[in-house]
Amino acid sequence: MKTFQWLTIMFSRALGTAFGDWPADATGPGYTGAVIVLSELLAPGRGDLPRDRRIPQLLLWTAFILARPLRAVVGDFLDKSLSAGGLALSRHSASIALPTCMPIAILLFRQRAARAIH
Repeated sequence: MKTFQWLTIMFSRALGTAFGDWPADATGPGYTGAVIVLSELLAPGRGDLPRDRRIPQLLLWTAFILARPLRAVVGDFLDKSLSAGGLALSRHSASIALPTCMPIAILLFRQRAARAIH
């Protein structure tokens, strides 16, 4: 299990940023499209699958691997120039914007208790 864990960590670190940059920089959908694509790849973890068809370990490692490219794309979107499809924020402004947006997102996307026991 430790070997799988370290291979996954190395894979996510080595290819994570490149996987995020590829759809954003190439002839792909750009930064917003890359965020949508990566978010949809994370969709099974949001609960789109019935509970009895989920494999918790697979969801964990999928989220672990895909979170890094998603972070890289969001970071690039914030600090790339307007001509490159970004928001042209400085690194300091982006560093302030992210923690400011987190509580807003938590308030907007509240979790609700299940209506029925799973």
